[in-house]
Amino acid sequence: MAGAEYTRPEQLSKNIQKQVREKKEADTEIHNKIKAEVRNEFPAGTDEAINAMVVKKIYNLEQAEHVLSDPELTLRPDVKKTIRRETITERYHNGKYELDRFSEKGKSAWSCCMNKREDSEGCVVRKVDKHKWNLS
Repeated sequence: MAGAEYTRPEQLSKNIQKQVREKKEADTEIHNKIKAEVRNEFPAGTDEAINAMVVKKIYNLEQAEHVLSDPELTLRPDVKKTIRRETITERYHNGKYELDRFSEKGKSAWSCCMNKREDSEGCVVRKVDKHKWNLS
């Protein structure tokens, strides 16, 4: 039977701990260098905050190493073409076009915005997404 030998769970755990320890020891120099930079930027920062910033910077450095050489080869779909937002701006009056009570000449106006023209655009603006579900 050709294959890998069975490794007990205790041994697997020890191997993982050993790998983590070796990586931590290899990163101590970088960790101390970044810690000094962060401490210089934030002299009033607590140890926990500085340590968190250092860990985040080291994580970002490690992620930057694994950037794909071809930007077209990503695992994220291009949703710019599939998810479009077609919005329409609707304008309307929520009042009534009636005889203006405040006009001395007896002219008509919209009760909501007091616009004198009956064919005016509207004082209430509403944006409607054509692709959004209408549940009302």
